[in-house]
Amino acid sequence: MGDPTGDPTGLDSTGTDGSTGEPAGMEPTPCDPEAEEPCDQGECAGSPLGGTYCRPGCSSSAEPGTPCGADDVCLPVAPGRTDTACYDVAECNVVTGEGCNLDAGEQCVVVSLDPLYTACVPGGDAGVGQACEPVGMLDCGSGLTCLGSDPEAGIDGQCTPWCEPGGALPDDCPVCLALGDSIGICSECGVLDDACPDGTQCQLANELLGGACVGVGDGGLGAPCSALDEGQSCLEGLLCVELGVEEVEGAVCIEPCDPIRPACTIEGQSCLDLSALDPGVPSGQLGVCLDAGVTLCDPMLEPSTCAPGDNCLDVGDGIGICGATCDPAQGAMACEGNFACFPSDGSQISFGPFVEGNGACGVGCTTDAECGGATCLHLDGLAAQGVCGATCTPGMPGTCGVGQACVATPEDPMVGACVAGGNNCNPTNLGDCAGGACIPLEGEALIGICMPSCFEQDPIACGGMPAQCISKTDPFWHEGTCVGGGEPCSLVEDDCGPGQACEILGGSAFGGQALLCDDAGLLGEGDACTPDDDQCGAGVGCIGGVCRAWCDPLAPACAVGVCTDVSVGFYLPTNTLGVCL
Repeated sequence: MGDPTGDPTGLDSTGTDGSTGEPAGMEPTPCDPEAEEPCDQGECAGSPLGGTYCRPGCSSSAEPGTPCGADDVCLPVAPGRTDTACYDVAECNVVTGEGCNLDAGEQCVVVSLDPLYTACVPGGDAGVGQACEPVGMLDCGSGLTCLGSDPEAGIDGQCTPWCEPGGALPDDCPVCLALGDSIGICSECGVLDDACPDGTQCQLANELLGGACVGVGDGGLGAPCSALDEGQSCLEGLLCVELGVEEVEGAVCIEPCDPIRPACTIEGQSCLDLSALDPGVPSGQLGVCLDAGVTLCDPMLEPSTCAPGDNCLDVGDGIGICGATCDPAQGAMACEGNFACFPSDGSQISFGPFVEGNGACGVGCTTDAECGGATCLHLDGLAAQGVCGATCTPGMPGTCGVGQACVATPEDPMVGACVAGGNNCNPTNLGDCAGGACIPLEGEALIGICMPSCFEQDPIACGGMPAQCISKTDPFWHEGTCVGGGEPCSLVEDDCGPGQACEILGGSAFGGQALLCDDAGLLGEGDACTPDDDQCGAGVGCIGGVCRAWCDPLAPACAVGVCTDVSVGFYLPTNTLGVCL
């Protein structure tokens, strides 16, 4: 999706029309992204696969694939980056160079693997196995790419041939590792299809998961290692890989797995696609077995690798977690054990219930006779056919109480019912009622009224009258995924261990509660916070925009302030949980 209010081409304010040739009329000038000012104009964009060149920046709202010229698209400035630049793409063959002007020194390079985009750019003449710099113009000749480099460390890569899966192998290409239907990379071996000689095994040699046969070592599971150093290699069946997480420094020996057919030999471990740990790695090709406390999955994979009936919930960075499907409105009955029902829409977290609840406050009715002399305003989308309101005359000021509006009945526009809120809204526009619930009038899909919202699972909904919380009937408001697991931790005792903090999922749109250990934040008691940033440290939680110390209302022990019961805010029994205020 491009910029909905700005340039339809996706270019930022410095770009021109980019209708022919290189985007916005720019020549492809090689650049070094680590330089202080790599480009006079535009962004230094690309990767070692195809070189880095100065290209126009796209608007901040441009997503990958947004057109930014006649043959140009916005793509990430670098692997893993969210900002984009305008690339002049062309359909060409990376193996043969067909589609580019080879006589003029052009060659076909990959500028994006997923989705696949290629481009014609100036290239070098280095041959297979020769060194190549990871920045600037691609040093390698036609049909080759630069792999195994480390731009930040200044380590050169090696020119490696592209190949076509199922096609004839190029010279110096023992194995073609498929990266998609039409493109692959040449390698000595593949990790999951290890054909190395006895006494050796395939270890990763570059960022596209190409491998090299390395002597089997004595590094056990979790031991530090060096992938291509036989003296620091892993036991047979283990892969030496750098996970890129704070908890694990450097490369370690770990069990590899196939993310398409995930299976791990150690109970409790899940297969995590390596692309979730390293954005430059091709997805769906190789995974590693990790004990994450939950069953991991790929939220983009269909069908899901979760157990039948379970959902793969996308929690960001390409990682999903498996959980049973549930209805948050069922509260503590939604999930079993230490799990909370997280509102979800398919594999995605659903924010709709957090914005306007899963119910609306009112006295349900079917006919006027059930309203004791008042009027039954008929609505759609609620478990009741309508809500009672004092009879009023639409358009006549002063006929309803403060905070109410006279809403005309669908049957007779001259007769209305007084409804709290009562402003007009569009039920298809989430958030139209600024925290209230937009409920459609009977027979009207696009015309609704704002009503006080509520959560059906809230024991004090609707001002302490939960029976007046009328449930919304659309399945959208009743879909969720059980998140959590293991033994619940203690917020007050903070028993999660060093660097960890006990956190609670509960209240608001959640069904039930889960008490889970997670990485501790850096903020202490009294620091400003937001409820969704997880930045409060051990023993404190974000309450009312401030990190507050947890306490036990029945055994208060606050260093600062008084222990105040907040149990009801998390749908817990009274005197279960407090904070120091």
